[in-house]
Amino acid sequence: MMHKEANVFDVASLAGVSRGTVDRVVYGRGRVSEKTVAKVREAIRRLDYRPNPRASSLARKKICRIAYIIPRSRKGEYWDLIDKGFSMDRDMLSRYNIELHPFYYDISDEDSFRLCCRKALECEPSGVITNEAPKEALLETVSALERKNIPLSFIDTKYDDIDYALYCGIDAYKSGELGAFLLTNHQEVDSVVIIGIRRQNKVIDASATRKQGVTDYLSSHFRGCRIFNVDIWGEPSKDNDAALDAFICEHPQVKHFICPNSRLHLIARWLEKHPDPARVVVGYDDLDLNLQALKTGAADFLVTRKVPEQSGALLADFAECIVHGEKPLKRNRFVHMDILHRMNLDDYR
Repeated sequence: MMHKEANVFDVASLAGVSRGTVDRVVYGRGRVSEKTVAKVREAIRRLDYRPNPRASSLARKKICRIAYIIPRSRKGEYWDLIDKGFSMDRDMLSRYNIELHPFYYDISDEDSFRLCCRKALECEPSGVITNEAPKEALLETVSALERKNIPLSFIDTKYDDIDYALYCGIDAYKSGELGAFLLTNHQEVDSVVIIGIRRQNKVIDASATRKQGVTDYLSSHFRGCRIFNVDIWGEPSKDNDAALDAFICEHPQVKHFICPNSRLHLIARWLEKHPDPARVVVGYDDLDLNLQALKTGAADFLVTRKVPEQSGALLADFAECIVHGEKPLKRNRFVHMDILHRMNLDDYR
């Protein structure tokens, strides 16, 4: 049986005070005796009550600006889904004095990220959200945020050695292990190919942690398993097909493919043109083109989550953090991992 989430009336009843008194304690408005404050806080603790950040921002009549800085993307790509997740709440949040300010940078251009950071700071944000961007440039921004006491949160990827308020996304390492488990499925596996993305300049390999999870799982469960790496371009290219042709020509025995990034769809046509009933293919992220690859049989499994929803989840928690000026007790919000197969694909969305 599910228990309903506690509200302000529940807190007031348990503490033996009025709703207005609870509001004054929660939002720091007006004078309340220390004894009453203690009773309200104890009721909040016992009920695990979480104030609504939208309502609290409205009550304080304070505009909170949240700037998010993410890679520029095309329609249907991974970061486009992240952006849609933020956009879904933009209009509603604006009615409660919380403004969202988006900034988009060129993922292959570190200076582009720096420029977005400067523009984000110029809007005088109450908080900033970004991903695992070029570290040197990010550290410059982190220093500026710390001087102004502005909290930072990560979406999708993060740096563990940078102080941040919140992270929302998948546990990348565990998702790599899960993908490797699905790929091998208790079979005797002697070789695996990992499909990576060719990197230029100082572009961060956002799938590096996931890839490490894949290789560690294979190394610990299949001693002697040969791990091959084939890198493709991150956009449709005949060179991608040529790279796979050359690899299979040299290593026809390899039957296990894993693509630890969101680009499974870039090899889907090649997989369809070269069917092999013994082949097992695992990809990540519920992009429409990846779902199509699963539907046609080009891939066997997708490890994913409903990507836009993690943006909304981060916004809700981060707004709460900003309104109350406190870091959450649990700063890593790992979203649930979903396993998609052709058999459950129709029920996913």
